[in-house]
Parts: sequence; C-alpha cells; structure tokens
Amino acid sequence: MNGFVKDLESEELDDRGLAWMEELCHVSLSTVDVIDQFMKSRQQEKRSQVGQLGRDVLGFRQLISQHKLGRKMDYMYAKIIGLSSRRPEQAYGHINQRTVLPSKSSPNLENLNQEPDFVSFSDDVHAIIRRLLSEDPSFSVISIVGMPGIGKTTLAKLIYNNKAIVEHFPFRVWTSATDWNDLFRGIIGEHIDNKTPRSWKRVDTMRKKLNIFLTGKKYLIVLEDAYTVGFLNELIRTLPDASNGSKMILTTNTMRVASKLERGSVHHHVRLRGDDESWALFTHALKVNISREMLKLKRDIVRTCGGLPIAIVKLADLLSTKDSTNALQELKQDQQLWSYTLSRINDDLSLYMQRCLYYFSLFPKDFEIPARRLIMLWIAEGLVKTDGENEAPEDVAERYLITLIGKGMVRVTKNKLNGNVKTCLLPDALWQYWSSKALQATFLRVGTGMIRRLSDHLDKGDVSFDHIHGDRKKASGSLQLLYGEVVSPKLPEEIGKLTQLRYLGLRSTFSDVLPSSINKLQSLQTLDIKHTNISNCPSLIWNMQQLRQLYLNDSCHIKLMPQISVGSSSSSLQVLVGLFVDEETPVQDGLDRFFNLRKLGLTFLLLPSQQEAVVGWISKLKDLQSLRLRSINGENQPGVIELKSLTSHTNLSCLYLLGSLKNPSMVSLFPDSLIELTLSGSELELEEDPMQKLDKLPNRKVLRLFAKSYTGKKMVCSSGGFPQLQVLKLWKLEQVEEWKVDEGAMEALWDIDIRSCKRLKMLPEVLQNKTLLELKLTDMPSQFVA
Repeated sequence: MNGFVKDLESEELDDRGLAWMEELCHVSLSTVDVIDQFMKSRQQEKRSQVGQLGRDVLGFRQLISQHKLGRKMDYMYAKIIGLSSRRPEQAYGHINQRTVLPSKSSPNLENLNQEPDFVSFSDDVHAIIRRLLSEDPSFSVISIVGMPGIGKTTLAKLIYNNKAIVEHFPFRVWTSATDWNDLFRGIIGEHIDNKTPRSWKRVDTMRKKLNIFLTGKKYLIVLEDAYTVGFLNELIRTLPDASNGSKMILTTNTMRVASKLERGSVHHHVRLRGDDESWALFTHALKVNISREMLKLKRDIVRTCGGLPIAIVKLADLLSTKDSTNALQELKQDQQLWSYTLSRINDDLSLYMQRCLYYFSLFPKDFEIPARRLIMLWIAEGLVKTDGENEAPEDVAERYLITLIGKGMVRVTKNKLNGNVKTCLLPDALWQYWSSKALQATFLRVGTGMIRRLSDHLDKGDVSFDHIHGDRKKASGSLQLLYGEVVSPKLPEEIGKLTQLRYLGLRSTFSDVLPSSINKLQSLQTLDIKHTNISNCPSLIWNMQQLRQLYLNDSCHIKLMPQISVGSSSSSLQVLVGLFVDEETPVQDGLDRFFNLRKLGLTFLLLPSQQEAVVGWISKLKDLQSLRLRSINGENQPGVIELKSLTSHTNLSCLYLLGSLKNPSMVSLFPDSLIELTLSGSELELEEDPMQKLDKLPNRKVLRLFAKSYTGKKMVCSSGGFPQLQVLKLWKLEQVEEWKVDEGAMEALWDIDIRSCKRLKMLPEVLQNKTLLELKLTDMPSQFVA
C-alpha cells in the first residue's frame, strides 16, 4: 500500500483526490499498527502453542468472542475495500473504467453495497452469537425486533454467515415463508423429489415430514419478516427439541409477534446506530471517494440520517451523484423513511409515553440529553404513570426510555461502562415532526403568559431572561422547573414564592449559596447541586415532603436534627448523594428516617467505633441499587471503613468504597448482583489473593482497583473467573509485581487501563494474546512488557 501511495505522488490530484489520498494514508498507518499488534500476539502464540488465533484474525471476518481488536481489523478491511472502489480517476493511470483492486476476498463493485457491514453492527452480532453459542442445550427462539430499515435482515445475515455459526450448526436454512407450502419447500425442498405424493401437500403431513427430517440434526432456522403468530406457534410446536442446542432466529417489526410465541423467546431490539457506526456504514455504502466537503459535513451527515441504516444507505447513494447540500436537503425532506415509526406513535404508545416523547422537543436539536436528568424531569412533569403503590416512578420512567429506544424512536449517543444509557436524543426527522406536534398540543405552555419551566443560559435575548434576572416581583407561582447552565447563577430569596417548583438543577455551575427560602419549596422533587461550590444547605430541606432526589456537592454539610417527623421527606427520598456525616449526625430518628433509598453516597469522618450505627442503618436499606462510601480522616486522607455483609442487598449493582476495609474478608461478602465495583485505599493484603474471591461474582462487568486498594505483590485470576468482566482499571497498585491470568479467565474483557503500577513487570501472557479494543498504559516503566 505504501508503494501505491508513492506512485500517486507523481499524479496531479484534485481536492477530492487529495482528500482520498489523506484518508488512504491514515488507513495505511492504522493498518500497520494493527498488524504490528497482531504479529506480537502471533509470537506469543508460538511460545504458548496457540495457533488458531492467527487464522481467525487474518480472515478478518470471524468473530472472536468479544475481542475488540478483531473489530478494528474488520473496520480496516471495510475501509480498504471502500477506498479501493472509490479511487480517483488519476489513480488508474489511463484506465477509464473503474475496477476494484484484485483480491480473493474483495467482492465485485456491483455487489459491494450488498455486503453487510460488520463494523456497524458488531455489538449486536456479538450479543446474539453469544446466545447462539451458549451451552444451553434446549431449543430457543431469538426474535430480532425493530422498525423497517433499521437493519434486522443485515444483522441476521451477518450472524447466519459467521464462521463460528457455520461450524456450530451443521444444518442451516434461511427462509421468508409465511405458509406451510413455502416453508416445507424452503427447508427440505432440495432433499426430496419434485414428484412428491399429493398427500404430502397436507399441512399435517408436511409437519410430520419436517419433524422427521430435522430430528437428530443440530439446526439453525432463520425466518425473515415474521408476522403471523398462529403460523409461528404451529411451526415451533412442529420443530423437534433434541436438546442439542438447535435455535431459530426470526426478524419482525413488532413486539406483538415476539411476545405471543408459545415457547419463550429472547428479544433483541435493534437500536438506531451511533455516530461512529453510522459513519462506518455510510463510507461502506458510498460509491464515490469521500471528498473534503463530505469530511467537513461528517457530523451533519451522521445526524441527518438519525442512525437509521436505510437512511444512511440512501444518503450515500444520493451523495454518489449529487452535491452534499442538495443531497442532505433531499433526505431531510423525505418523511417516508420514518413513516412507519411515525405511524406507530398512536398504536404503540400510551398517552403518557407520547408525552414523554414530545418532551424531547423542549431540548435543543442535536442536544445529547443525560438520561438521569430526563427521567427526573419526566417525573417532575407528571408524565410517568405507575401501576401500583409498590412501583417506583423512576423504574417506570426508565422502562419508558428503554421502550422508546427499542422502538427506534430515541437514539442512544453514549453508554456508561456498565451498559446503561448515559445520553440520548431524537433523530433529526423525528425532532422536527414531534416538535410541531408538541406545539400543536400546547404541550410547551399552560396558558397565555404562564411559564412552566425555565432553562437559564444567561442569554439576554431569550424570552425567559427577564423572568429570572428581571423584576423579582413577577416571580410566578406556576413555575415547575428551573435549571441553570450559567457560570455562577445567584438565586434570589424570592425563589421561595415558586410554590409549584418541582425540579431545581444547578449541577456543574459555580453557585456557592442557596437562599434560606429554599425550604418553602414544598413541591420540590429534585434538588441537584452536585459539582457546585455549595458546601452548606438549610437544614429545613429535610422537611420537604415531596423530595425524591437530592444530589449534593461532595462533603456538603446539612444539619440533621433528631426528630420523629410525620410530614417529612423520609419515605419519599430515593436518592441521597454527597451528604457529609460526622459524629454530630444522628442515626436514630435522623438518618434512619430515610428507609427507601435506592442510591446512597456518603462521605464520613468517623472513628470505626462511631460507624456502627451508620453501618447498621445501611444494612437495612434493602432497595439500594448504588452505594458510594468515602471514609476520610482529619487530614482528608482515606480513613477506615467498617462494613457488614452486603449479600442480602440483592438489588445492589454498583458499589464504590474509598477507605481501608477493617474486615478484609468483606470482599467475599459482596452480593452476586454487583455489576460495577470500585475499591480505593482498601489496603487488602491477605495470604489469600483477594482476586480469588472477587472473580466469583458472576455479573461483574466493571472492576476498578485504585491506589492502595491492594498492597500485596501478586495477583492471580483463575480459569473461569470474571466471566462477564469487560472493563478493568488498575491504578497506582504500587506493590504489585506479578499478575497472572489463567487460560479461560476474563474471556469477555475488552478494555484494560493500567496506570502507575511501577513494579508490575508485564501484562499477563493470556492478555497479550487477547485482541482488545483498548489497552491504555499511563506512567508505566519503560521495561513493562505488553
């Protein structure tokens, strides 16, 4: 490839040719880096007598568990093929007809865009193949669900043709039949004589013959565009279940089909593509070289398509023949691409969920909305309807969001490390449509002159500026939401007149004080002052009867007086984060008034003997999903944490502990439900390596071991340990010299971050042979072997 680039230096390239040249050079350098990493792993394989990996990676098309470097190589492969098909005319010398660089694995140009793009669907492919290759021997159905054009068939093809699947299922068949005649012919037609007896055309006979034909076979059936529930259930009753791991995949537009199958079905909702996935699919589908103009419009191209694969491919086709501006405008005006989604609003969504969807129009176009904020705002607006007293509005709101994502109505832009949604937005076309609908429904206003919500951006031209910064006598009692994004907002005492205020958000501002009248906001449900300079709050905050979410700045002081309060926020409070606890903080008739907490974050300055009451209170919080404890001493250094068993906290998924664990065996008393664990300053030093206990937690996906969390010299991860672990961060483990990982351990790992582990000599050989998406080394000795 470098020689090819050198030959082009003598050619006079136009702007498009130069842009193509720059991209080719970038891909060339990136490919060299990937191959270098691969050759290192090959050398390690020879020493460890592992020879399969080389063939897998060089094939570029085989999925290697969750190994992320394999994804990079698939991406490079797609880029090279795409670039070769879009070479500028100068790159062909005197050849006028465009051809593709010869390669055994390169498809013809006319079929290039028919090849499914692995890079854009890699996460979905991994998720479904894991299920298909699982050790569960029973027959099961996987339903791939999503709106038309979202890529269900593309995803199914990538799975159907995957080498691991081909080897795992000796008999595979793909069909789009909707009746028994077509199905029977589609599955066993080539195995029978065309002159079949007439009696075979009876449904009961075909069912019997099909059962006999498939008995003893390990099969995979893919049924495309399934929509008839009765036919599907009849088919499922016909298929033999030989307990040999046979499976069926069906693609369908609606959950109505998948949810009514007689035999349990695993549902996989195909989501809208993210920005990187969209761009990869766009470049894969483009028939011409990428111009500099296209590169400049990358964000606009990606956002205009809204993550919908059919829109991405259409735009690639348009840009192959038209200039960027006209093509983008044409796509923006094409509502047909989203017609199915728009038509399903009334049929698929309750009135409550429709209003939640309309709520997105309150945010600026293309604004990535934090899911946490969105859920709290939905609740504050009264858009969430619970089915019973025992169902928390937060759970219902989260279910609404997941449903909207699954239906292709909302696009995820960022995920947290544990897989939860971090930020999301509406696709452009839907934002335009639903914004107008929301306005027509007077959703953005209550009545003439009444303002329900304010977002302060310190823009004097904004209609809400005077409402916040102008005549304070005009403060409206109807205001329900107020959140600021200015540098240093200062709230007036008159804010206490906003008796209907339900949400007050000052996060990430430089606010340094709350007015004393804040306690008059008896309708307030959420108060968010995290990442501000506010260190003290009025103690009467605890008397807010409707308060559900309280996010404080870390180490925020609020005096908590012992009292038996009938009308306080005790039973309503779900989130309490950032509270500072010391010896003056009462537990009895104080902290123990908050018994429904789901998320708790405390910083405490307490001796071990003083922690007993606090720990006893925490042990009773059975609804906890997230627990963050920071113990500090008088010098603001990590202190001691006295903690009891958490095994009964079956809902706890996230745990963060900063401080020395007085009881080191505590690591074996964490609940199996834990997904994310962070230890810092724990000072674990046992005769038995703590990894031997930590690796038994079956659902762990994220593990962070920070400074002084482990002070031993050796860590060992045994075979089968950490089966679900995806992200591992090791920071400032200054005593660790040796780290051993056995074969079969950490098989799902794709991201390692090692920082300032000065005595650690090398990355375990098993991990050196592993293809990772990211290995990040910071402040490591030069002799460290990776």
